[in-house]
Amino acid sequence: MNDIKFKQPYHKLKQKDKKIKRVFFFDMDGTILPNTTGLLETARYFKTEKELLKLENDFSKNLLDTAQFTKIISKLWGIISNKTSGKIFNKTKKMKGLKTCFKHIRKNGDYSCIITLSQDFFTDHFKDYGVDYIFSTPYPPNHKNEYNLKCLTADDKKKIAIKLCKELGVQPENSVAFGDSSGDLPIFEAVGYSIAINPKKDLSKYVALTYRGNSILEAYKAIEKYIVYIQNPNTNVKTISCKNIFYGRTVIATAFSDCIKELYNQPNKEIEFKNLWLNKIKSNPRMTENGWYDPPKYGMAVLFSKEKAAQRSHFTTYRDPKYFSSELEIDWETGIITGYASNVDKRTKIPCDFGTTVYLGNDHETVQYIEQCIFISEAVFILLENNVLKTSAELFNAANMLFNKYSLLGNSYSSTSSIWNLGHTI
Repeated sequence: MNDIKFKQPYHKLKQKDKKIKRVFFFDMDGTILPNTTGLLETARYFKTEKELLKLENDFSKNLLDTAQFTKIISKLWGIISNKTSGKIFNKTKKMKGLKTCFKHIRKNGDYSCIITLSQDFFTDHFKDYGVDYIFSTPYPPNHKNEYNLKCLTADDKKKIAIKLCKELGVQPENSVAFGDSSGDLPIFEAVGYSIAINPKKDLSKYVALTYRGNSILEAYKAIEKYIVYIQNPNTNVKTISCKNIFYGRTVIATAFSDCIKELYNQPNKEIEFKNLWLNKIKSNPRMTENGWYDPPKYGMAVLFSKEKAAQRSHFTTYRDPKYFSSELEIDWETGIITGYASNVDKRTKIPCDFGTTVYLGNDHETVQYIEQCIFISEAVFILLENNVLKTSAELFNAANMLFNKYSLLGNSYSSTSSIWNLGHTI
């Protein structure tokens, strides 16, 4: 990697005084070239598809390394003129909105970069699309020193991205990578944000977003929107009302609130609060008596703790007997009530999972902490409401990024799947 030097971008920024925020890295084959590669289109032009497919098959079986692969390709096609490669390039189908996307990136004071393992005779034509940097495998017949040319690998993508960011004074964690396959995982690891473009395999757990469509501009706008919400989670935040979710949770939430009003400042135990809450819920004919979790009994839990001794509210799973509702008394001055119910709406058959934490004291540090938790939860919901997130994996990744940003940790445990559980945390 020491032989790679970073020149000025192909298009100099007009806004020289604008701070560079991030680099957008794009894979080429299968990403901005949907369902095809530069090599495949070249093979079609020279009518050597069978030969190429055999070479790629041998390469996938580790019968050839990158240098051997490139050497054989070079003998197969020989020197390829700029005019010929231009014809191949222009006939190749590309994602829509590429030029506009690169234009937007420059306008925002950011950089665009294509990193691909394919040969440069094809990729260099993207200079005319407004890309700032292109890194690809040199095609030996088109170069004088053909025996010392570097063949790029998937790991090189990561190294190039890190080095380019350093040269430009951009933090890798602020940059973005677009890719379509497991070969892009190294560069996904190098940057802070990644987006899978029409992936053939499930890459959701490795990326922030997954885009399926034919416009790279749409994908770019999606990840930009995602970054805005991640960096500024209070953007247009509105209080989420339980009444706007569905009937069953409204019943459970109202019953919980009524219990507090009815019992306030009176001696009360966890088990007593739970029983009163259950009676109020099941008095509604649409609601079941039993929750869809068992244990705990009735699929419900009520835990009491105090602001300076909140261990019971810091539970791992309600299924653990030590977190079953007990004879513990409530402290109405500095207490914390944690409640959970999972009764089912008989009409819709929907399990009405409802969980809440109520702090009864006035300790400034505790109030500030709970306000922060509410703030982060609302920010996650905003991401969903604005269609920024499409899959549960994207939701998980986005929420964890927000947790980490504000030094919070989701610790609720799922005993059924043996992993930390985001849904229970929120």
